[in-house]
Amino acid sequence: MPPSRNPTRTAHSSRMTEVASVDRADRSALRAVGRVLSVIADAGFQLQPSLDRIAKEARELCGADAAFTFLLEGDHFRFVAADGGDPAHWAHEREHPDPIDDRSIVGRVALARGPVQVEDLAADSTYRGAALSIGGFRTLLGVPIGRGDDLIGVFGLGRAEVAPFTDEEIALVSVFSDHAAVAIRLAGLLSEANEVAERESAVREVLQTIARADFDLTAVLQAIIDTAARLAHADDGNILREDAGSFGLAVFTAGVPEEFRAIISSLQFQPGRGSAMGRALMELRPIQIPDVLADPEYTLLEAQRVIGFRTLIALPLMSEGAAVGVLSVWRQEVDPFSDEEIRLVATFAEQAAVTMRLARVLDETREGFERESAISTVLASIARSSFDLQGVLSTVTESAVRLSRADSGNLVRTEAGEYRIAASYGERSEEMARVFESVRFKLDRGSIAGRVMLEHRTVQIADVLADPEYERLDMQQ
Repeated sequence: MPPSRNPTRTAHSSRMTEVASVDRADRSALRAVGRVLSVIADAGFQLQPSLDRIAKEARELCGADAAFTFLLEGDHFRFVAADGGDPAHWAHEREHPDPIDDRSIVGRVALARGPVQVEDLAADSTYRGAALSIGGFRTLLGVPIGRGDDLIGVFGLGRAEVAPFTDEEIALVSVFSDHAAVAIRLAGLLSEANEVAERESAVREVLQTIARADFDLTAVLQAIIDTAARLAHADDGNILREDAGSFGLAVFTAGVPEEFRAIISSLQFQPGRGSAMGRALMELRPIQIPDVLADPEYTLLEAQRVIGFRTLIALPLMSEGAAVGVLSVWRQEVDPFSDEEIRLVATFAEQAAVTMRLARVLDETREGFERESAISTVLASIARSSFDLQGVLSTVTESAVRLSRADSGNLVRTEAGEYRIAASYGERSEEMARVFESVRFKLDRGSIAGRVMLEHRTVQIADVLADPEYERLDMQQ
């Protein structure tokens, strides 16, 4: 008889294969975005090659049969780029611009101001576009290029069979549409600028930083703020990033004094009138203060005295209708930024927001599968034929520490009204296990484990040194 299969072990093996596949997908997504940015930079910021490459990379990454881009002109959408699909369909679209109504995917995106998916065109009685009758598509996805009322166009994907796009694919397509928006704005902005060569070179450096395989959000934001400040003829600048509802420092330009860095780094910004960054968060639009010393509402005077800035602008970094950060640049003298300079900085602010969104999408996808991978590892440990309780407890502890990004952790077992450390992982875990191997602790409020046992719930101590009831300072040391 053939050997029996262990279903848990088989599931674990399958899960590991899936996790490896997701890791490859993450790398594929980063490489695809990198290739798009390289094309935008290397094509001399010509729009058509950029849109063509965005369509190609998005289609291949998401396994679609076609990708397409329409730009909004007045009250109609004009077809401008596609990869895959029937040329006869695109010729028809080029000759018959779509109005803003619910009879086409681009019209529905314009009305919804957000992603729209039609899972089966054949079952949608309202749809009248040529995507089904000429293009042969069954499933369509469209996402806006631009944000809110600032709609530039629509980017989308199509499949010839009924195969809806997943949430992860929709998030990735939205990232590609964001890059299309940046490419469109850059093409228009650089064609208007007098300092075209310098600006093209500077923007190319930023895009190449993003395009590197070892995607580093901090390095990208650093390149963005340095370049934005230089091209806008500002003295310095910084970027704030949202974290748990507050906005804290992400990066400064290189020349900012340490004393000023320390002041700003110690602050958490919220929407309010006391600073340009607070006003940008409150009004969700670019803010310029021509002279902070002449502004009765401005309150960051300690920071101003250290560095002496007088004129500054702040722009919210918007993603999916919400602020995810703020970009600000300033001048030491009273010298307001021109409209063209503000538009230029706004382009870099948009790129910063796109980059943050890409980092979040990849992190969320990766973290979800990391959790499932950790659970699979624990189950595999339990499923081993030679069951080893200590091995299981050690695996559980290690997985919990890694997933929560903690420095160390312990797993505690109770015995006759007392508890002992059964497994440890992380910094000094071996030393802690050796010291406390034979020690039994009481169930009281003097330790985190004692409180959990007494209260039968999850307990967190924000600072053990500030907690008057905490007594296990030997473990803290």
